[in-house]
Amino acid sequence: MANEIAVKDKLFHTAHARVERASLKARELAQMWNNIAAEHLYKITPKVNRHGIGELRAIRMSPIPPEFALQLGEILYQLRAALDSCVYDAAILKSGNNPPPYHRQLEFSVCAKATDFEGQCKRRFKPLSQAVIDVIESVQPYQTQPVVLDVNENGVNLNNVVGALNEWASKDRHRTLHTVSSRTVQIKPRFKLPDRVRVNRIKVFDLPVMGENELIATFSLSGWSQGMKAAVNPDLAIQISLDEAALPGVGTSLVADLSLLGLGVIGIIQMMEAAARG
Repeated sequence: MANEIAVKDKLFHTAHARVERASLKARELAQMWNNIAAEHLYKITPKVNRHGIGELRAIRMSPIPPEFALQLGEILYQLRAALDSCVYDAAILKSGNNPPPYHRQLEFSVCAKATDFEGQCKRRFKPLSQAVIDVIESVQPYQTQPVVLDVNENGVNLNNVVGALNEWASKDRHRTLHTVSSRTVQIKPRFKLPDRVRVNRIKVFDLPVMGENELIATFSLSGWSQGMKAAVNPDLAIQISLDEAALPGVGTSLVADLSLLGLGVIGIIQMMEAAARG
């Protein structure tokens, strides 16, 4: 009896451990990115015509190391596996057996339509209580009434979390590594100009995804004549991103999206554990 209680107490610990692992790898990913200076990835080239009309371009000098995509892949795997682990432990709690019945079929199914989810219930969720199934269904991407988790006065849409995590993890697992890229978060060009030359106008461009050769700013100069020279410090800051859609409602950076995914998965784990324990 005591052993049975101890086993029940340990259920869902694996799911939390996987989220902790994902969080650790996300911090490592951010540190790896911070260790790469923007100027090591891009060379900023100014060009000014004889009329004083100019532009700044960012030319990629070296590719982003493949280790970033591998690190991201492990983060997504751990978060997705944490949800599957919850289903497995909920089935153990309901059945009293480890492994539980139909354990090879158990998974946290993610469906595009309600009819698809009904089919998954018949195949994947036989050992689960109705309360746990209701939680899984409530956070499906197709739901029109989202489940919103309040975190630090910010709402985390759990349906968006489940949809994005499933899509990103599926791509990483079955097709190809994600293409890790970069995006601009700050461009504040500072000019060193000849005497009596002034900046009349400058326009900078926010780039959600930076390619090989990107226009980052245009400007015009007064008092400029052919043969003059100008130096520009772009004061460019970039963040890690993906060459694909950001998590709905966020999109500030890949690091922010991964943090949101982690918070969302923790919320779902808590909901599923509460439902399973009744």
